[in-house]
Amino acid sequence: MRPISGSAASPSATSAAGTDPSGQCFARLYIGLYLEASDDQAAGRAQIEIAAEPRGARVGGYMHDVARVHLMRP
Repeated sequence: MRPISGSAASPSATSAAGTDPSGQCFARLYIGLYLEASDDQAAGRAQIEIAAEPRGARVGGYMHDVARVHLMRP
């Protein structure tokens, strides 16, 4: 229900991922995609940029690549 109610991008969503780098990478990617789908392109891109940072490569696996490739689109 949280994504439907609009609270998915709240700070609590990233804090729910904890300090685990993998959790943070995935949370940032999914929050970014949600924001973009909700017509908040700038905020969504900012979250996806965090997920695509080099430090995410070690923990995000192919989803890190998804974030990087997603940023290549215009």
